[in-house]
Amino acid sequence: MIQKLFLLTTKVSVLILFFLFILFCFAYTNNGKSIPFSFENKTSISIFDVYSNEIVYFYKERELLMPASTMKLVTSIDALSILGPYYIFDVKLFKINDGGILISSNYNPSLIEEIIPDPYNFFKQSLRDVLLANKIEKINKVYIDSSLPSVYPESWKIYEGEPFAPYLSTFSFNQNMIKIQKKQNHFIIYPPVFDEIKDYKKISNLVSNLKEIDGAYWYIYPSSDEFNKKILKKMFEEIGYDVKVELLQKWDFDNVEYLASFPTATLLECLKYQNHWSDNFVSQQIYNKLKYELKIDPNSIYSDFGVFVDDGCGLSRKNRISSYFLAYLLAHLDDYGIINYLCYTLPGYNEGTLERRDLPPTVKAKTGTLNDVSSLAGYVKSKSGKWYSFAIIYNGPNVYNAKLTEEKILNYIYENW
Repeated sequence: MIQKLFLLTTKVSVLILFFLFILFCFAYTNNGKSIPFSFENKTSISIFDVYSNEIVYFYKERELLMPASTMKLVTSIDALSILGPYYIFDVKLFKINDGGILISSNYNPSLIEEIIPDPYNFFKQSLRDVLLANKIEKINKVYIDSSLPSVYPESWKIYEGEPFAPYLSTFSFNQNMIKIQKKQNHFIIYPPVFDEIKDYKKISNLVSNLKEIDGAYWYIYPSSDEFNKKILKKMFEEIGYDVKVELLQKWDFDNVEYLASFPTATLLECLKYQNHWSDNFVSQQIYNKLKYELKIDPNSIYSDFGVFVDDGCGLSRKNRISSYFLAYLLAHLDDYGIINYLCYTLPGYNEGTLERRDLPPTVKAKTGTLNDVSSLAGYVKSKSGKWYSFAIIYNGPNVYNAKLTEEKILNYIYENW
C-alpha cells in the first residue's frame, strides 16, 4: 500500500514538475507575453520590446518565408544606415571631348511626379540653367549614362509588362510611364512629349485597355531606352538645342569635364513615398544604387541570419527572410539613431497602404502582399506606453484571413500589453 502510494505521489510530482517546466518554457520563450489566437502553419511572428531590445513573443520566428513588400523595410534600413536620411539624389552633367553632353543620374529614384511636382519642367529648367551658366552654345550629341549594370532578378519575368514592375536603368524618367488623364472631351498626356499618341482616337483605343488608377491611365512605353531618349531630345529642343540622344554603355572618352549637378530629392523624401504607397520602382532604384554602385550586398551584411535577398522591393519570389530577422532589425534601429527617420517614412493609422485596415491608432507599419503572401511589419505602441517592433509573415492561400489575423494581433497588443 505504501509502495503504491509512493508511486502515485511520484507520478503526480513528475506531472506537476512537467507542467511547471512547460509553464517556465512558455514564460521564457515568450517573456511572459501571450497572444490568444491560433495561426496557420506557414506563419512566422516576432515581437520585440524596442527599449530593452528583447524578444517578448515569437511563433516559428526563424522560418524563412517570402516577405513581399515588407522587404522594402530592409532596403530602407540599409539606405538610411549607409547613405543617411538627408542624402541628396542628383543629376550630374559632363562635357565630353566630341562636343557632347553626358547626363548621369546613378539610379536616381526621384525623377517622378509623385516626388518632384512636374519633373519634366523641373528637369528642363535645371538643364537650361547649367548650360547657360557654363556658356554651352553648341551641343553635337547628348549621352545618357547607362554604364552601370542592370540586372533583372530571374523571378521578375512573370511581371513583365505589368504596370507595377520596376524598370532597371541607371537613368529613368517618370518610371518610363505615360500618364493619360481625361478632361471632358480631351486628353492630357504627361510627359508632354509623345506626339505619336496625341490623336484622340488613338488615345481612346489605348486607354480602353488600361485600368484607371488615381484618376489617370498609366501606359508603359514599349521601350524604356526609347522613352528616355525621347524625353531628353524634347527637353533639349525646347531650350534651343537640336541634338541626337544616345545611350552610353561605357565611358571611353579621352577627356571628360564635370560641368555641374542639380539636386532632385533627399533619401527621406524618396523613402516616405516608397513606404507610404509601396512603390517598387523607387525601392529598386535605391537597392540598385547600394548594390551595384556602392557594392553593398545585403546577403553579405545579414549572412548570420540565413536570409536571402534577391531584390529590394519584394517582388521576387526568391526572397526569404524570417520574422525574427525583420523585427530584430526594427528593434535595434534606436541604437543607431535612425528609428525616428524610418518611422517618419512609414504610413500610420489609415494612411497609405494602411488605409481601411482595422489597426490601432499608434501603428507605423509596412504592408506586403502577393497572391499567396501577406506580411506586416513595423512598430506599435500599447496603451501602457510601451513600444514594440513586430513582423508577421504568412505564406499560403488564405491571404485575406492572414490580414485579419495581423489586425487582431496588433489590436490585442495595443489593448493588453
